[in-house]
Amino acid sequence: MTVRELYEKGIVYLTDTESPKTDARAILEHLLGVEFGKLPLCYNDSAEEIEAVYFSLLQERKNCKPLSYITGKKEFFSREFAVREGVLIPRPETENLVSAVLERLPEYSVRIADVCSGSGCIGITLSLESGNTCDLYELSLEAISVSGENAEKFGADRVRIYQKDILKESLEETYDVIVSNPPYIPLSDMSLLMSDVKDYEPKMALTDGGDGLVFYKRLMELARDFLCDGGILAAEVGINQHELVADIFKPLGRAEIITDYFGVERVVLVKKGVF
Repeated sequence: MTVRELYEKGIVYLTDTESPKTDARAILEHLLGVEFGKLPLCYNDSAEEIEAVYFSLLQERKNCKPLSYITGKKEFFSREFAVREGVLIPRPETENLVSAVLERLPEYSVRIADVCSGSGCIGITLSLESGNTCDLYELSLEAISVSGENAEKFGADRVRIYQKDILKESLEETYDVIVSNPPYIPLSDMSLLMSDVKDYEPKMALTDGGDGLVFYKRLMELARDFLCDGGILAAEVGINQHELVADIFKPLGRAEIITDYFGVERVVLVKKGVF
């Protein structure tokens, strides 16, 4: 059997899924160690040795396991970040949070904190794109391990990682920027999520176990104590949460609401002391 024949069988196998061609190709590229878009160069190669493992991975995808957990990677801000089970998969909409902060950074050197950092995609990207120091704060040891791998992979030598329960512990120092994509899905909405999210991704990264606002209240407290005057607090928010979060951040300054590619209010940003 050739690679092309195996790929075609993979598409048929995933016919009932949302994106059979994309997923069948990505899994095959992963197994062959082929770069994106270069699979046709291998079409005539023999695929006998990988057929069994290929179909086992296809079955995992058919069972709704996220593609990124199968391939161990997810693109974010044009970089391929490592991910694995137990760590939240980076989302394209979170790139809006990174872009919003980068557009507002001053010319001089600043200190950045990424709270609830997960894979490190936000903080590492901000550090690499701006050249600034960024401290990552995360509770999950699995996520800390993955973010460490990503920092090393990209040569992000200005990134430091701290294990902290941010709801109970404080930050290490004061910062010019505090950024966060916290767990914001209300517990009551968890059952509405797609199976590949609710059945596989870490619940502690998705929900605060309450109304979805717990971490925003804590971010406001941390910004009050550890954000420099004139500094930026920026957080990703869920659908229809922007006004609630803006109200929580109100004691710090006037909130700016930033929409994502689809016009959804996705980021709430405040400059401390600017009303």
